[in-house]
Amino acid sequence: MSQSDYWTSEQGTIIRLEALAQDLVWGSYNETIVVLAPGVDPNSFLIYQTAEDEDVCEICDGNRGEYDFTETNLPDLPAHVNCRCEWYIA
Repeated sequence: MSQSDYWTSEQGTIIRLEALAQDLVWGSYNETIVVLAPGVDPNSFLIYQTAEDEDVCEICDGNRGEYDFTETNLPDLPAHVNCRCEWYIA
């Protein structure tokens, strides 16, 4: 089976749908953290946390760090398909 045939097969479609579902759930989780965090403690801040392993990409590694709630340009999470990063409240 060629690669293009695989991604249009039932198995390929299931893998793509699972990745999409993971992306939507993870995105919703991280958006909720960003929205609710200021009410938890107005003196706290957000931490962009990577998986901290050899598979972390350049995009996520560059976004790692602390962010203030008032920043209007917070990095989007997930940053890409199969992103394993998340926001933490500190």
